[in-house]
Amino acid sequence: MEQIPEKFSLPSEDEEEIKKAVEYHRSLPENKEKKFEDIVKSSIQSIAPVSDENKSKNLEKDSNSELPAYMSGQREDYKEEVRGLLDLAKNKGIKKASASALKKSPFILDAFHDALVKKIIKEEIVK
Repeated sequence: MEQIPEKFSLPSEDEEEIKKAVEYHRSLPENKEKKFEDIVKSSIQSIAPVSDENKSKNLEKDSNSELPAYMSGQREDYKEEVRGLLDLAKNKGIKKASASALKKSPFILDAFHDALVKKIIKEEIVK
């Protein structure tokens, strides 16, 4: 029997904060030409700031996977770290998950942000 994946959601205060941040970032003249995914990522980073190192814009086109495309060939423990951070964001909020991600490698941090952007867009938390 096929299991239906649970809908990804964030704590309501995070959803409201991300919606406001996306609205703000969309209104900036320098963002008029940016892709929506990049605006959402900038919005997440403005809520829970991180360093500018190793920013990746490589989001997977396969909507069935919760991880960015560049994670497909990575070690399973890396994938589990990112999934764990997504669960933390879902249950405790973006700020707590981002604080935890900051303690990990820049690669895991970027993969977490890219996966979170993908989830937020897929679940239409922001439009």
